[in-house]
Amino acid sequence: MREYISGLFLVLDSRKYTDDIAFLAMSPYEGQQTIVVKGGNRETSQRGRALDIGNALKARLYKRHHYYLTESEIVESFSFLKSDLTSIVLFQILIAILKHTYYLPERKFFFSVYQSLLEMNEAKDVERAQLGLFLLSMKILSFYDIVDFPLSCQICNTNIYQGNFNFMGFYCTEHKAKEGTDFSLFTNVERIEFLKTMLHEFLNINVTFNPEKEFASV
Repeated sequence: MREYISGLFLVLDSRKYTDDIAFLAMSPYEGQQTIVVKGGNRETSQRGRALDIGNALKARLYKRHHYYLTESEIVESFSFLKSDLTSIVLFQILIAILKHTYYLPERKFFFSVYQSLLEMNEAKDVERAQLGLFLLSMKILSFYDIVDFPLSCQICNTNIYQGNFNFMGFYCTEHKAKEGTDFSLFTNVERIEFLKTMLHEFLNINVTFNPEKEFASV
């Protein structure tokens, strides 16, 4: 007898194999699962078209040797968050962080992320979306003990938005460590650079594209 699962899933990654598609999704009930869509790579497949990274799906699966998708409906594509190049990069960084967490500690974690994305998408405010995606990424990194957010100086314990960090902690400009990396959280370029460094140092994720720097050089 087949075991069926229904619920909300956030698409984190996808891979195409001949006629089929396998995608990685996160749900509040099953954590992360790799799900196969039979025939999903065919031009006529409606289910395959729903699997853009970052989409939220209402889906029904059955389990045999793997999880297989039987029904799906796009609940939210977060189109506004994908309409601006800087937001796209920040959204991709957020998805990359979620992808590398591997497990889901509790349901409220998933719904907190999902609700935050909904609110940013519905606000239709570019600056709010960019800042919100950055702050959400920082909160998730904090949840997994990669950073303590908000950042505070290792010596004076005041909240800081620029300074220096190394593996011992973060330092304000007054108490900079002798060796470390400068950071500032005041502009999107600096926020993206900071997140890129965090991801490289702690999760071995390499993000190479920075839209604001790319366009500044044109």
